[in-house]
Amino acid sequence: MSPAEPRRPLIRPGQQGVRVVKDQVDVRTRSGECFRYVLHRTGQALPRMSGNFLYARGDAAAPEVIYVGETDDLATHAQDRWTEAEQSFGASALYTRLNITAAQRRTELAELLQTYAPPMNEREARSTGPAASARG
Repeated sequence: MSPAEPRRPLIRPGQQGVRVVKDQVDVRTRSGECFRYVLHRTGQALPRMSGNFLYARGDAAAPEVIYVGETDDLATHAQDRWTEAEQSFGASALYTRLNITAAQRRTELAELLQTYAPPMNEREARSTGPAASARG
């Protein structure tokens, strides 16, 4: 993504950003890394494992990332802000990615915040950088 693009880019399949692959999305960062996230289906339990997650809105052909997070327990924390996301931002999908190490989760979170500037992460996006991503 170039610096001239809008702050909250609409992500289209086949472009740099997210490529829809069935129930998965491939999220590409500015640095070129690509992370695969899996759709969480309503009614299914989230795993009690550490990982990153994102909320998206729009249809499968053009999802927009509206929130990204990381946690040591997806089952407990991945849905903490879901009601707000759904009611205030029109969230329609929750995607997860398992990441065991805290350092890896925080680095990925910082990359995603800098690339997509999700509207629900405005405070975190302003404070990301080497020092912010190294916090414990």
